[in-house]
Amino acid sequence: MPIDVKKGQMLIRKIQYLLDGLELNAAEISSIEKDLMMGYISSLYELFLFDDSSGQPVAAVEVKPKPKVVPVTNEVREVVPPKPSVKPKPEPKPQPEPVVQPEPVVVKEPPVVSRPVIEKPAKPRVHPDHEPLFAFKKATDLSEKLRERPVSDLNKAFAINDRLLTISKLFDGDDKVFKEVIGDLNRLSSFDDAKIYLSSKVVDKYNWASKARSKTAKIFIQTVSRRYL
Repeated sequence: MPIDVKKGQMLIRKIQYLLDGLELNAAEISSIEKDLMMGYISSLYELFLFDDSSGQPVAAVEVKPKPKVVPVTNEVREVVPPKPSVKPKPEPKPQPEPVVQPEPVVVKEPPVVSRPVIEKPAKPRVHPDHEPLFAFKKATDLSEKLRERPVSDLNKAFAINDRLLTISKLFDGDDKVFKEVIGDLNRLSSFDDAKIYLSSKVVDKYNWASKARSKTAKIFIQTVSRRYL
C-alpha cells in the first residue's frame, strides 16, 4: 500500500503548528493540546507503519517523547513592605450650632402730628352799648299794632317822608348807602342776624347810639324787625 504523502505533510504541518503554539506558552499546556499532539503523532505513525513491498507491518519503533524542558523562571517576589498602621483620627465632636438671635423688629410709629387747635370764631353779638336801640315796648294801642304788621320787602315799608327823614338823619343824606343797607337786610333770614349786621356795620359808623339819632334809629330798627315776623 503506497504512503499518502499529502496526508503525512498535512499531519506534520499540524504538529508543527501545535508545537509553535506550545513554544509560545510552554508553561501552560492544556490536556486538550496534549491529546491533539498525541493524536497527530499516532496518525503519522500509522501512516508509515506498513512497508510498500512486503505489505508487512514495519516493526514498531518506539518513539520516546522528548523530555519536557521546563524553563526555569527565577521568580522575583515583590516584597511589599507592611503598611504602617494608621490610627484612625477621632471624629471631631459636633459643635453646637450657634443660636442666631433674631433681630428685634423695630416698629416705626407714625409721627404724631399735632393738629392745630382751630378756635371757633366767637359768634358775633350785638355790642352791649347798642342793646337799647333794639329794645322795643310792646304795642298797646291800635296805631302801634298796625305799625308791627309783617312786611315782605323793606323798600315798601317806608313812606316817602319817613324814607327822606331816615336817609337824612341816619345815613348822612346818602341815598345809595340806604339802598345797600335795605338790600342786605332783605336778604337776611332772622331779626337776630339783622341786629348783628346793624350793630357791626352801621350803628357806630353813623353814630346811631347818640342822643340826637337814637330815637330815629329805634323807629328804623323797629320797622326792619317787621321783615322777619
